[in-house]
Amino acid sequence: MDVKNHQRAALRRHLELGGSLRDPSQDRNPVAKKRTPPVSIIIERTPGPNKSEKCALSGCLYGFTADQYRIAVTPAMNKNAVQNMDLYHVSCFEKIADLSDSALLNCIEPYTRQSNFNKPEIEYVCAGGVERLVLEWKTRQLRLSALKKKNEETDQKYDDEDVVDYDEEEEEEEEEEADEEIYSQAALKCQQSPERLLNDLLYNAGSSRFKPYDLVPGMERQQYLLLLKSLAPWESDGPNDKDEWNLFNTFLGPDESNKTFTYDRVKLSVVLDKWKRWRDLALTPDNSLSHERLLEKASIGEKGCRAIRRLSVIPIERFIW
Repeated sequence: MDVKNHQRAALRRHLELGGSLRDPSQDRNPVAKKRTPPVSIIIERTPGPNKSEKCALSGCLYGFTADQYRIAVTPAMNKNAVQNMDLYHVSCFEKIADLSDSALLNCIEPYTRQSNFNKPEIEYVCAGGVERLVLEWKTRQLRLSALKKKNEETDQKYDDEDVVDYDEEEEEEEEEEADEEIYSQAALKCQQSPERLLNDLLYNAGSSRFKPYDLVPGMERQQYLLLLKSLAPWESDGPNDKDEWNLFNTFLGPDESNKTFTYDRVKLSVVLDKWKRWRDLALTPDNSLSHERLLEKASIGEKGCRAIRRLSVIPIERFIW
């Protein structure tokens, strides 16, 4: 087994995922297993260069640069790790992690103002745009994994059937059409349900077409206002804007993950690298850019640069004492 395969297997054991070489004796003590803290995979911002911080991927010789986004696996696999966490470049982590595994995806979270209930360490908190991108990327990957699994199960079901009853299929189609009509009527009655309000806020805030109804039940007012304004995925010039800018479409592409399981998976490292590059362009005066970088900034557009500057802010809630 080469080094990367060894690290891949070690990571799966650490996350208690299937398909790794686990010593059965490790599972004989349920009390000890219960006391093991859950593993978190955190996307965080690098506060500054620190020579003592090394990438945990064997063979990686590169350090971390300020404002670079990285992955922190906590608790660490190595008991001697600094602050009990393993740090990785996102691209390095992708080499040993199966990011199509829903169990692993569920461990991934951006480090935000809500990560620590006492006091978040602001130097590690993700910019607003990165917070939204990581969560949307994760949502799409989970949806894609679920769709792929469903298609595989459907294919297996068809393989097991030797005879197809076409009359039965027609009856099922008629039933599905009737179900869709009932669902549509029910959906109209639930337009202001908490789920609908939350989904509308998460995906339509910032657009001139978005009409906020009210606070989302169960959501704190500060969080609602952040999602409504600072963290809004849309940037618009007003009601007559026919070309509104969207964060998710720009960095992740159109969402096709709920339509086909052949939808190409977008690497998180590519998304975050593009964000950092475009954020730097949006925040840098034109007279300080080379001709090539100026052309790339022009491709972002004035509206896009405006949105990226807004989403580059570290969103921290202001509490009233």
